[in-house]
Amino acid sequence: MDLKKITTEIADDLDFLKTFTATPGNGCTRMPFTRETRDAAEYLKKIMKEAGLEVREDCVGNVFGVLPGKDRSLPCIMAGSHYDSVYNGGIMTESPA
Repeated sequence: MDLKKITTEIADDLDFLKTFTATPGNGCTRMPFTRETRDAAEYLKKIMKEAGLEVREDCVGNVFGVLPGKDRSLPCIMAGSHYDSVYNGGIMTESPA
């Protein structure tokens, strides 16, 4: 396992994910149920599938990626996050005034 390669790929995916914004150059604005959020969900599903995950999306846009273990009868380990944001949230691409 090449940790540097993996962390670089994650950083690249996060950099690309921030391009799905309604406010380019002013942080990330990705409000629920908008075109930006829809595009981000499609991107996330694509990279999850490429990583070998089983991917599904529920009726309100939550995206789930599962890496099944050898024995599906055993309990799972879960982690989660959200991919929508507040207005001008997240990483700033310009210095605040």
